[in-house]
Amino acid sequence: MENEVELKESALVIYSRVSTLKVLNNDDYLMAGESLKRIKDIKTQIEAYFEPLVSKANALHKELTNKRADALKLVLESDKIVRAEISRYATEQERLRQIEQRKLEEKAREDARKEQERLLKLAEKAEVKGNDEKAGDLLERAEAVYAEPVFAIPTVNKTTKLESGSISNVKDIEVSIVLRKEFLRYAIDNLPEAIIDINMTALKRFVKATGTKTIIGVKITDIFTPKVR
Repeated sequence: MENEVELKESALVIYSRVSTLKVLNNDDYLMAGESLKRIKDIKTQIEAYFEPLVSKANALHKELTNKRADALKLVLESDKIVRAEISRYATEQERLRQIEQRKLEEKAREDARKEQERLLKLAEKAEVKGNDEKAGDLLERAEAVYAEPVFAIPTVNKTTKLESGSISNVKDIEVSIVLRKEFLRYAIDNLPEAIIDINMTALKRFVKATGTKTIIGVKITDIFTPKVR
């Protein structure tokens, strides 16, 4: 068997020979076929040379990967347990905070409504008494009343310092498709194309298996691929 240097030399020779290849007639076609056969032979030799080395490296990689996975198993499970519990607690506290936020906003709106109502009544009394200037001032004040922004203080801070570092909670969402066909119909007309990932391998397999020649939006072209023995 050739060594690595000789194999690289063979690859360089064949590459130099075919890099400017043009198939313009039947003789060129036959020569190209011979070149393809030589390329296959060189490829087989290279794969045979490296296969034992790759297999040995893969075996070692697999062994070390399994040992690492075994060592990490309980650590990763512990991490999963703690993260899930922290997430559960933080999510629940946020739910309660939102409830409190809605209550505070509702109270702020109600307080604003009552204040506006009080000023309007005073303006009405002032107008009845003939004090138009005071009535106008009260009406302006009533129009300017608004529900002031209120904020429910979160129980869990975004970032909390620990003795050995810090812990942060990053808000995220979970998305799952529950009605696939309905989603696809909607996505086609309303969402970016990048969201729809078409499996071209499955599509090609379907076309070959069914012999379909026409699919709307799809170009199907016959191609010929050389095969040498």
